[in-house]
Parts: sequence; structure tokens; C-alpha cells
Amino acid sequence: MVRTRRRIITQSSPADSELCLTIHQRVGRRVNGCSTCVRRRGAYRTCSGLALEFRTLAAGAGWNDRALIDHFRCSLREDVRRELACRDTTFTLDELIDLAIRLDNLLAARGRSDQALSFPLPSPPAPIPMELGGAASRGTGGGVSSCTSCGRRGHTSDRCWRNSSGSREDRRSTARSPQVSKHQTHPELPVGHVYVLTSFPGFFPSLQHKALVDSGAAGNFMDRGLALRLGIPLVSLDQPFPVHSLDSRPLGSGVIREATVPLNMVTQGDHKEQISLFLIDSPAFPVVLGVPWLAQHNPVISWRQGALKGWSEECSCRCIGVAVGATTVESPDQVSTVRIPSEYADLAIAFSKKRATQLPPHRREDCAINLLENAALPRSHVYPLSQEETVAMETYVAESLGQGYIRPFASPVSSSLFFVKKKDGGLCPCLDYRGLNSITVGFTYPLPLSTTAVESFHGARFFTKLDLRSAYNLVRIRGGDEWKTAFSTTSGHYEYRVMPYGLKNAPAVFQSFVDEILRDLLGQGVVVYIDDILIYSATRAAHVSLVRKVHE
Repeated sequence: MVRTRRRIITQSSPADSELCLTIHQRVGRRVNGCSTCVRRRGAYRTCSGLALEFRTLAAGAGWNDRALIDHFRCSLREDVRRELACRDTTFTLDELIDLAIRLDNLLAARGRSDQALSFPLPSPPAPIPMELGGAASRGTGGGVSSCTSCGRRGHTSDRCWRNSSGSREDRRSTARSPQVSKHQTHPELPVGHVYVLTSFPGFFPSLQHKALVDSGAAGNFMDRGLALRLGIPLVSLDQPFPVHSLDSRPLGSGVIREATVPLNMVTQGDHKEQISLFLIDSPAFPVVLGVPWLAQHNPVISWRQGALKGWSEECSCRCIGVAVGATTVESPDQVSTVRIPSEYADLAIAFSKKRATQLPPHRREDCAINLLENAALPRSHVYPLSQEETVAMETYVAESLGQGYIRPFASPVSSSLFFVKKKDGGLCPCLDYRGLNSITVGFTYPLPLSTTAVESFHGARFFTKLDLRSAYNLVRIRGGDEWKTAFSTTSGHYEYRVMPYGLKNAPAVFQSFVDEILRDLLGQGVVVYIDDILIYSATRAAHVSLVRKVHE
């Protein structure tokens, strides 16, 4: 009976351990035995070199893939095996070899971070994967071997720059141009970084920040400097915990003591979520999104191109909503992100989102729509809408009905509703009032000149800008004129009870409305341009007093 035997001979020292493949092949009734021994693991500087040798030996072994996979894992260096242990185990042999080569190159790139200054062109520091709490302690435990050349943890002597087997320049050259096995079925993927653009609505300045997507980070982080610049509220952690890099070096102070309050974060323009970020000192990467964020959202990432390609189906339903633009009625149940200065804390009612979305009363300044005599009334057709636009239309109509801004009505006038794309990818509803505007009697009211306003700023040192919430919706349509604003949708016919965007006289009506309210303050440190109010003063005390008068 002929049997195939596999034998692993392990010497006392791990660095000198050998993997021996003893192969007996049957030829007829004769058995020819041949034994080939794979070199010591320490003899291979790169995993690609090991893969080339392993494929050559495995080609004549006649073993199944499961046996070859087990032996290939055993022949890898310890640091590569640790990385593989965190990945899925359902690999084919080719997939395992390709992944091992990429991990080996990644570990080599991280090991070169201390040598970044030797390159002729400056480049931003490579991101250091972060480990928190238990993960960090495991990284510093007995399972991680120390280098016998320099004494540091996280690598072995065969990968140390002090190793006498090669100079630092030789190792940099080797790492930059790793050997690739001619038996590889796929080209080796380059090691790169993935960035996304994030913003935090409600915090000034409202800018986009580059966030690093790091699959080696055990948490989500924000740079302390960025949090202070944006004025983000912070909370102290009940139990501070350490944070380390992959080689067990402490990051920053080495201990995380604070985190942000839950923030509204917008990613790539349309992905909205609420997230709390730990604070670290990382000016090069203001925001770091780690494994918790990746696990929660499971985004589609092209590591080859270093780009986020899409979101999971779960995110498409939960995090990516249809944004409705200028005429959208804001939900009063949403949590306001406005930060009210302490000097005006007692005026919080003026910033109430719920109050701003209530149906306003009729006033003398209501928007009148006077039509030309004997003019033909406009009747527009219903525009076809895509599925996304239909959802946006239904949302807009439902919110507007709930606030009392519109009501169902059978009117002889009909204008069309359609949507246009905004810069951030959202949908902005628009009403085609061209037919109505062509037969509307104009209302003339002057808008302020920008040159005159700038001249009045002379000597001012303190400025406050107010943007009126819901703006045009604060003005009612004159009683009896509502039917003229009617619009048609696939779900019905509606008319406005408040002034919508798009009417011919809307800017002039709103300017006269605000001017009438602030008439005593205009030119006395207050400038109004439609829905924007600018307050300016020479001293802080006078400025606070003037701002309070505007709110009163």
C-alpha cells in the first residue's frame, strides 16, 4: 500500500524553523520518493519570493488545495499570519497567496514610515493604523515578538533596518519594487489610501474635510484642533483608554480622554448619519473612519483606485435620503444644530425650528396677486417624474400639507411642479410660474444697493449675520388669491396659502415685509437684503444691544 506522507520538522528556534515537504509519487507499482525542503522563513525578504518558491514545489506535489493552503500558511512569517487570522478563511490557494503578498507589502510600507524624511520630495505622513483598548493590549502582549536587532516590538529581525544582511537603502529599494511571482493570476494591488469628503452641518466654518478610511483603525477619530476650530462640544470619557499604532507606539498622548457629542456628519454630499468621534492629535488626517464605521455602513470601496464607489443597500434606505430644496418645509421634529451665543440664550425661541414652520397669520403685507384684465388663465400639464423625483414630490406634499402651507383645491389655474439637481446631489422642487407671472401686475419696491451698504460699514468691528428660516413661507398669500398659485402633481391639485418661491413679485413683497418690521433700525447698524440681515457695530456692548433689538 502506497501512502503520501506530509511531515513538518520544526527546530527549537522559530527563526530557524523549516517546512519540509516529503512527496511520494506512485508510478505503476513503483514508488519514487523525493523530498524537498522549503528554505527558512527568515531567508525571504518578501512574500512574493516565498510564493514563487512554494508554487514551484507545489506544482509537482500532487496535493489538493486544502493541504497546500495549510502548508502555505505555516510557511508565512508570524506578522503576516496574524493579519490573515483577522480575515475570512474561505480562500482559494491563489486568493490566499495574492492576499498574503498584499499584506506583506502593506506591513513593509508601514515599517518605512520612520524613513519618510529620506525621500527627496516631501509627502504627508502615512496613516498609522490605530488599536484601542484590548486590541492595543494584545498588540503589546507576549504574542508579538520583539526584534532582536533594535529591541522594538511589531517586527522581527529579518525585517529590521539594522539587519546586517542589507543596508537601509537596499531595503527601501526592495520594498518599493517587490518581486512578483510569474505564477500570479492577478496583478499585485498597489498600497494606497482611501479618502472621503465629510462635513458637519451646523458648525462654522461649514467646509468639507478630508477623512481617511482606515481598515486598520479600531475606532473613529477626529483631530483635536479641528474640533476646537469648529467649536464642537466635547464630553469626557468615564474610562480613558490607550491608543497605539501597529508597532505598539503610543499615538499623541497615548490616551484618549474625550469624544465629541453625537454629530450630524455628511459624507460625499448625500450620505447622512449621526456619529461620535474620539479625539486624538492628528492634524494630517482631521477625520479617521475606522473599522466600526466600515462595519456599520459596509461601503463599496475600490482599493485599487483608492476611492469609495458606492454604499450598501442598507445605507441607501437608511442614510441616503432625498433632499428637498428651497421650498421644502423643514420638519419641526428635527434637532436644531444652531449654537446660540450665551449673550442671547434667553432668545432661544427666536431660533425655534418648530415656530418657523407654523402657518403665519394674515398681515397687511400679505402677497397680493393682481392679474391683467381679460388675460387667459395659464394651464400647464403634469411633468413626468422619475421614481426618485416621485418620492421627493410625495415627501414635499405630505410635509406641506402637515404644516398647512398648501391645501387641496380644484382651481382653473394650473402650474407645473418639477425637480432640478442641486450641487450636493439632492433634489430641489421648482414651480413653473411663467404663465402666471406673464399675466401678473408687477409690484415695484427697491432693493438696497450693495455699494451703499458697504460704505456704511466704516468703523464697524463687530458683525452678525442672520438668515431667516423658511423666508418666503413667513408671508401669507392674500385671502382670495390662493387659487392663482395652484399647481398639479400626479397625486392631486393643490394651492399655496403661503408665498412660494418663483412668483413674480415675491422678492419685492418680502423685502417690503422685512423693511416694515425693522424700519426703526435700518441705517442704524442694520442692513437687510431680502432674507439676509447684517448687523454691525463699533463696540461689543453696542453690538449685543443691537442684536437683541433686532430679535425683539
